[in-house]
Amino acid sequence: MNMDLSKSIKGVKQHYERLIVVLVFILLLVSALFLALQIGRAKRTFNVAGRHAPTENFKRATPMDPKRYQAVLRSLREPYQMAASNVHMMVSELRVRSVYTDIPYHAEVCPFSGVPQPKITEFDYDRDTMPDAYEKKHGLDPLNAEDAYADKDGDEFTNLEEFQGGTSSANAEDFPSPVQKLRALHDRGVAM
Repeated sequence: MNMDLSKSIKGVKQHYERLIVVLVFILLLVSALFLALQIGRAKRTFNVAGRHAPTENFKRATPMDPKRYQAVLRSLREPYQMAASNVHMMVSELRVRSVYTDIPYHAEVCPFSGVPQPKITEFDYDRDTMPDAYEKKHGLDPLNAEDAYADKDGDEFTNLEEFQGGTSSANAEDFPSPVQKLRALHDRGVAM
């Protein structure tokens, strides 16, 4: 008996590749049979369900409000400006957002959709909501987003608040209405 076992083990060692192929083949046959049974069961269920007419009164769908999607459609027509990093190591050029991916700004036609690209007139590399032309004019860094929250002229208004108020961030005598500052602080929940 011990001899038969050692012969069996020796035979398995010599032909283990064939044994693996046979086992894989049997597994494939079993899975194909299982799949065929599942397809047949699904067809029978579909046929039985399709023969009976629905007896319920289904709720009629409400019509879609097109106003809700007009803003989304408008945003698709205007390019999304990607933020440029200060290092410019990974992205070396200004890119705009396409439906599929980012494309170079200078591309006049989207290479994926073939749609002409709209022109960007105001750049904002640091994405601080102040255009680069305004930042350069008032001596701010167009590649540093933190300067939006600085106070260049010392009048207690940030450069961003001065930009939004239409005043100069370089002149302490020119500042937005203090009521706007109080309202902004109140909205942020700052105790006064």
